[in-house]
Amino acid sequence: MHLLSQKNREEFLATPQLIRFDYSYGNKKYESTLLIKGSTLLLKCITLKTKIELLFTSIDDRLLYVLRIWDDAKDPANLWSILEHKEEKDALLALAKDGVCQLFLFNELGVNTAWKSIKVKKSNELFKLLYNCPIGPIKQDKFQKKVSQVLYEESLNPKGKFLSLNIDNNDEWKFIRSTYISNQLNQSSINLNENIEGSQQEELSLWLIDNIHPKGAFHSPQINTKSGKREFTDLLLTYNNGCFLFESKALSVLCRNSLPSQADLTNDTGKHIEKAIKQLKGAIRQLKLGTPIYSASGNEISVERTIPAHCLIVVSELKLVPKTSIIGLDAIKDFMISTQAYIHLVDPSELMRIVQAADIIFSNSNKISKMEAFDFYLLERAKIALEKETLNIEVILRVEK
Repeated sequence: MHLLSQKNREEFLATPQLIRFDYSYGNKKYESTLLIKGSTLLLKCITLKTKIELLFTSIDDRLLYVLRIWDDAKDPANLWSILEHKEEKDALLALAKDGVCQLFLFNELGVNTAWKSIKVKKSNELFKLLYNCPIGPIKQDKFQKKVSQVLYEESLNPKGKFLSLNIDNNDEWKFIRSTYISNQLNQSSINLNENIEGSQQEELSLWLIDNIHPKGAFHSPQINTKSGKREFTDLLLTYNNGCFLFESKALSVLCRNSLPSQADLTNDTGKHIEKAIKQLKGAIRQLKLGTPIYSASGNEISVERTIPAHCLIVVSELKLVPKTSIIGLDAIKDFMISTQAYIHLVDPSELMRIVQAADIIFSNSNKISKMEAFDFYLLERAKIALEKETLNIEVILRVEK
């Protein structure tokens, strides 16, 4: 397991996907280490021995390094960073010298989920790139457009100015199980390799929202029906001014014979959203009927039922949401009118941004609770979705000082 330094942890929690080299003390010595943060879905693709490679080039006299993940034959994922720190340069010099590197995978919460040691070809060309390469702090986001342009040009001319190092990804990954004790004193575990992908995304969402309220979130609350107990919703948060219903819809890749294309995953995501909308409409109906709701341990939950609820659909990745009418303005209005509730579409990274925004609003006010801040931010987000006429939005809170 790799424990992130404070500097890296802050960056990993602030950025949905990125890579960073680090020169870390490992097996009785300092080792070249590559830290990879990505969506849980992308990390699964990596551990399924998908082709990966490292790319290097100069951009505005700085070194750009990229991890290319061939999760899709036509549109591979590219995670990148601009070299800033001495530890990064030392790690890259070590990699160029002996070709050995430790890879560590981190999910949306910055939790280390898997690792392994890899070898690449020793590279004098990488030495040359590093020789006069400056280091020092920069603002990575200022390079976003230039990096996108360089990567686009490289896709048109793969034999361009990038130095490429292929990574042998055939060896097995070593997986790490992490356990969280919820506010209700329940154990919640995450293991990237477990073939219960829907449940794992629910656990990930629970980790994100549990500390918004002192009593925590309810995982898999139940209602009684004529045929027995059934799940009310995947996750439930409630307080005296509202309630929040979560339906988590994860894409499954571990159980498939081969890695699905982005088109297949997009099609599956659309079907999941349609199903989640129907389930949330049913849950709101039970809420308005006054149906008793029970925790997984059997205790009845006191739920606010009069104030419009927030309904959140959690998908694996927002980039895989299809551009169809199911997330358009008419669908939003239909849901709000028929349920008198708000509808949101998020992935774990966007849900984390919402929780972080609530934390910021709460810390800058002495008048509202964290739950109220969360509620307020979702209300503002719902307005933006109506303005943009789509549920597929990503919102960033910026506080002017």
